[in-house]
Amino acid sequence: MTDQRVPELGSLLTQAGIGVWTWDPASDTVIWDAEAERIYGLEEGGFDGTMEAFVSFIHPADAEDVLELLDKVGRTGGLYSVQHRIVWPDGTIRWVEGQGRIETGSNGGPQRGYGIVYDVTDRATLERERDQLRVSAAAAVRSSTANREALDFIIHASDALAGSLNTERLLERLATVMTDDFADFCIVDLKLDEPVGWLMTGARNAASSKYASEAGGPSAMLNARRRLEQADVGSHMDDPTAWLVLDTEELGGIVPDAVSSILVEPLTSRGRTIGSLLVGRTIGAWAPETREILQAVARRAAVALDQAELYRDRSAVADVFQRAMIPSTLPEVAGVSLGVLYRPATELIRLGGDLYDVFPTPAGGCMLVVGDVCGKGVVAAGHAGLARSALRAAAQATGSPAEALGVLNRTLLADPTRPLITAVVVEVGPAEQGGSRTATVSCAGHPMPLAIRKDGRIESIPASGTMLGFDADPSFSSVPIRLDPGDAIAMFSDGVVETRRGKEFFGSERLIEALTTVISSQPSTMVDAVGATLDTWTAEPMADDIVMLVAKVDQGG
Repeated sequence: MTDQRVPELGSLLTQAGIGVWTWDPASDTVIWDAEAERIYGLEEGGFDGTMEAFVSFIHPADAEDVLELLDKVGRTGGLYSVQHRIVWPDGTIRWVEGQGRIETGSNGGPQRGYGIVYDVTDRATLERERDQLRVSAAAAVRSSTANREALDFIIHASDALAGSLNTERLLERLATVMTDDFADFCIVDLKLDEPVGWLMTGARNAASSKYASEAGGPSAMLNARRRLEQADVGSHMDDPTAWLVLDTEELGGIVPDAVSSILVEPLTSRGRTIGSLLVGRTIGAWAPETREILQAVARRAAVALDQAELYRDRSAVADVFQRAMIPSTLPEVAGVSLGVLYRPATELIRLGGDLYDVFPTPAGGCMLVVGDVCGKGVVAAGHAGLARSALRAAAQATGSPAEALGVLNRTLLADPTRPLITAVVVEVGPAEQGGSRTATVSCAGHPMPLAIRKDGRIESIPASGTMLGFDADPSFSSVPIRLDPGDAIAMFSDGVVETRRGKEFFGSERLIEALTTVISSQPSTMVDAVGATLDTWTAEPMADDIVMLVAKVDQGG
């Protein structure tokens, strides 16, 4: 059963190779998006939506461990991460990594589940091969010196390529390894997706230890196609340099004047050629086993570089969603200082269901928004981005926090697959005589904000209202409060007060205590103090997203 609720996310998630799933325990229904189905070897619409069908894909050798983990999380709730094998319908075995969250209800049983899945076959294969190489190296102690040296070099290269997801750093490591132990000079070309057809190059000369990215900048461009077309060039060429086109000045310092032989190996991953690895010597010919060694290193390098680019894509997805959920920077509002604490709970790609927004109003005040979409991760992030845009448009059009919440509620009710959302919207009016301002507060099932007085008092603002997306006839109060210079208003998600230490919640009293110590500080210091207090109070991983937004009327403003 494919997920039709998040079509806006499809192209970005597909680009990053991330599938999305949700689980409804009440109906025992599992929903996969099209990318998740592709990862499991299915055509779009090929998954029947049952938990039994999902379990049938798990490799028999991994099924017990995976099901034990899922059963435990299903009983206790919380986050999980697991890597295991799956079996496609045609018998192909792949490795996947899944991250998700199971939420429990008031009865302690599972209420809902959601998460992401992505293919890690190439990475898992490399890790297993590294282990196998070490075993082979130990067994080769009694073998020939050449065999031992070849295995040692491949292991060394594999270790150098492991542990980094930075493309530029991997290029430098590869060029360094090849010239330290294998060749007199090395040139690595990698074809990047953007701009299409351009190539990033890493190159190094063993004698000069010169790396092209340092000499020519991080994006020295070369044409790798010429090398791929001459992949069989070897030591029998009368003039190998005739085949090596030096198309940037930087390579003049890499390639020696005299070259006796060159070898080129394509970099291929997931059935795609993503670049080439060229090595050269100034004296003598290559040993007979050289080509096999180069092929082994090139294959490992291709997977490592491909994984780095996938990581770059997934990071870009997170950036896109984060820009949709939250402002890139807080705006400047004359006479009002702002501070925000934002921590999404999902670690793989830092996405959450909490949102916030701040935008000036024409009258000289500002609108403040904090919301929480029921759920976490990619799906909740998509809904949060849409909710933020809708609330901003509604608030600007109506000028009223309560009316803006009403518009979003009607929008959600028109969608049968809507999420439930809580939110608080505050309009801080223009400065009045003496610098005071009137703030109008409206809540929709959200924790009520705090009024922080410069004399040390902190009080909850009695605003209440109906959760969004639940009732066609909601009720949203509009509570006006006076903010004098030095007073502030603090809005926060339930993740702040519901942070746990064991079975104990952080709670509103600790939040007020943390704010009391920094009442005279700027909002940025106030939210940082709350964040630091949460960090020292609990050492447990965050189970929920956290957002806190503080607006303070400037003294004399």
